[in-house]
Amino acid sequence: GEARSLASSALPTQFGAGAATRRAALDRAVVFRPSISHGAVQTRAVSNSKKAKKARAKASKSRGGGTGGSGRSRYGPDGARRGPVETGASGAPPKPVREDLDMAELRIDSLLNELVDGGEQMSNRAKFRALPVDNAIMRKITEQNLCTTASQAGRESRKFRNKGEETKITKRYALYGALTTETKALLGHAGGNKTGTKFMYAATNEASLPTDSESIPEVAFAGRSNVGKSSLINAVTLSSAARSSDVPGKTQSLNFYDVSRRLRVVDMPGYGFAFANDDVVTDWNRLMDKYLTGRKSLKRVYVVVDARHGLKKPDREMLAFLSKYGGVSYAVVLNKTDLVKPADLARRAFLIKEELRAAKRARAEVWMASTSTGAGVAEFGAELLSLAAECAPGEGGKVDRAAASAAAAAAA
Repeated sequence: GEARSLASSALPTQFGAGAATRRAALDRAVVFRPSISHGAVQTRAVSNSKKAKKARAKASKSRGGGTGGSGRSRYGPDGARRGPVETGASGAPPKPVREDLDMAELRIDSLLNELVDGGEQMSNRAKFRALPVDNAIMRKITEQNLCTTASQAGRESRKFRNKGEETKITKRYALYGALTTETKALLGHAGGNKTGTKFMYAATNEASLPTDSESIPEVAFAGRSNVGKSSLINAVTLSSAARSSDVPGKTQSLNFYDVSRRLRVVDMPGYGFAFANDDVVTDWNRLMDKYLTGRKSLKRVYVVVDARHGLKKPDREMLAFLSKYGGVSYAVVLNKTDLVKPADLARRAFLIKEELRAAKRARAEVWMASTSTGAGVAEFGAELLSLAAECAPGEGGKVDRAAASAAAAAAA
């Protein structure tokens, strides 16, 4: 009542015409609510608009507050229940292994000083500008149009449409490269309207992981929050199976996607900042550590990095973790290349290659792609899809008969 009287006294005189008018104006006005802090009464402005109420409800939900919903979960009737977690000596759950790594060896200063003459007296930004531009990397950037902006790619798309050469692929990704017949069949684009990539599982704890079958290889995508992992998965598989969002922390589970029963692509939660409860972030980081170190069917890990910023501390933690504890090879993918100048992109790729030169199980190739224009995606996808099994489980006989028929036709 006191807050409403304060607000009413603050209203202009023209709102005193009628009760309905005053009530509507009060809803739009700023309400002063007293709050006690250090023994003194303070006032803070709280807006009653629909937009402000929605923002407060969203902030409360991100802090772990209740929403008053029914508690349903997309992971099934027991999805909201957490499985048993291992505890440390003090009784608390152990921290993710990545948090215990010694970061002293992951500093980039010493590497830049080695690559740039007189770098000791320069800032890191100046050292980066002084890096050489590798001709081979620059040639690849030019050939694949990696730094072509989205607006320029749109003009290319209109050219395809005006010539009558537009396809489903170029309509979505103007600069997508050519696909082989085998790749089209694997992705479900050889004919018909069905895509070969489908959502399978969302694992929130170790018990909810799908069966670890070595007959179906798995490829995992890791990276900082909002770096474009889900969008890259959709671009490589030419599907819309992976859920992408501009909100950091949208992916909060290990999402498994099946590609024609011959390959599984795993979208992992982003590390770094996320709009999620701290306990939830710790849980999914612990699950990621267990998956990356104990999964038999895992064949490759791709660490997706924003091409505008290069490797950050969380990225180096992940790479050091994969080098020390991981049992499979891994590679770096620079995404969002359409937002970077060619020379800077070449320097970024060169610097990452130098950082990974002495790392265990790191692949020498640094992939570059843009999920906005499609540039470089087909080349990266060819390497990723080469890890797929030759045939789906139980279809080996069909493949042998088809190969024999093709050989007989060729001999005739």
